[in-house]
Amino acid sequence: MPVATHTFNEGEQTVVLHLQIAKNEYMSLVDKKLKEVRKNFQQPGFRPGKAPMGLLRKKFGNEILWDEVNKLLDQEVRAFIQEKELKVLGNPMPQNSLETNINKPVDVQLDIEIGYMPKQEIAGISEETAFPFYKVEMSETELAEEIEAQRKQRSQDLSEDATDIQDNDLLEIKVVANNEGAWTNESTMVAMDKATADVQAQLKAIEVGGSIVCKLSDLDTALTAERRMGMFFPEVETEEEDVEVTVEVLKVKRQIPRELNEEFFAELFPEDEIKTEEEFKAKFAEMVSEQFAPAAKSIFFRYVYEELMEKNNFDLPEKFLRKWLEESREEKQEEVNDDNFADFMRRLRWSLIIDQLTNEHNVEVSKEEVEHAIRMAIARQYNFQIPPYHPIMDSQIENLMKDEATVRQFGEQVQEQKVFDALLPLFGKAEETVDAAKFDEIYKARFEQNEEATEEVVEEVEAEEAE
Repeated sequence: MPVATHTFNEGEQTVVLHLQIAKNEYMSLVDKKLKEVRKNFQQPGFRPGKAPMGLLRKKFGNEILWDEVNKLLDQEVRAFIQEKELKVLGNPMPQNSLETNINKPVDVQLDIEIGYMPKQEIAGISEETAFPFYKVEMSETELAEEIEAQRKQRSQDLSEDATDIQDNDLLEIKVVANNEGAWTNESTMVAMDKATADVQAQLKAIEVGGSIVCKLSDLDTALTAERRMGMFFPEVETEEEDVEVTVEVLKVKRQIPRELNEEFFAELFPEDEIKTEEEFKAKFAEMVSEQFAPAAKSIFFRYVYEELMEKNNFDLPEKFLRKWLEESREEKQEEVNDDNFADFMRRLRWSLIIDQLTNEHNVEVSKEEVEHAIRMAIARQYNFQIPPYHPIMDSQIENLMKDEATVRQFGEQVQEQKVFDALLPLFGKAEETVDAAKFDEIYKARFEQNEEATEEVVEEVEAEEAE
């Protein structure tokens, strides 16, 4: 067995493991492995299993030797970590190089430095610590606007009588490129909500028959450059990705809002029997309030994140971690500076807090939960026009579930959310009712001021440790 001693440096939160392996110990394993290789080795001029050992030692000896030495070292390091119950940070780092070979084997000695975190109690969790917990109740104006938007969104009828231009209109336009070719599309359709805010403002300032000048890319931002050029100028062959155009509005097509009747009520709330507008407005207001609930929890959890980070500023082996990070990134030619190292340390600290809370609250993440999270993310990208469990999505999900990085990323998100859910009843809640406009203002302020919060905070740490 390898001989192992160790030296703890508690101030630096590192331990150096001193390992010694006698040459007889690893060479006996090498000889055994060479004999196994010999059984299946085929060489012209020799019968199977009869090739000279000298030939095998020359051909495979050093590769097998280092494989067996590394296995012995790895076993010893793992046994030491398990025995001392160390929470290892980064990867163990050799402090010296090994020199031995198949022709002149010698006893090997290796010092391995290990960074670790002592056991910690997570502080800052208390019902006496209360954070804002918002409930959204829409104002009469906001509620009317949301209902009007639903009436238009669910309408299949279009009016073509309007001469003014409004949000969400569908425009029939003539497009002429302001270039030498003067490419022209006499009639095509474009949706107002696909244009940039500046182009929308220009269009709303004119009426049918009027025109504006803009970049084609600003007229329809939903398409790639290639598809956009192909849609507006299908007969033109060009490598240009954008062009200035003159846009003349030929006709405005506007959705006619649905009637507020029982058919419309049942379409939005098929599980409820709603007869009157008053009942519908009350149910609609309740639905909208529920839709704000996840965002309200996100604000609450941001406060929880900040509290836990402030109250758990435990020491970490920074000198070791910086050295490990520099070596691991050296191959990728990525510089480690004070800013990205500080960011790495913050992310690492948060991942350690989450991991410990995961264990304390018996949080488990299933494959099905990860798949559901991926489905929901894709559905949100398409504004739920493709339902999360639609057959169209199945093949894409199957491929994504085979991608380790994607599964790890969404698994971490699910883990973090489940930890937060477990903490929800353990903190006090200062409940406050606000309207939608005020809530949006609060939400933007909280999340724009502190970009570093809880979204996917452990991805970089896990990626580094995996290397």
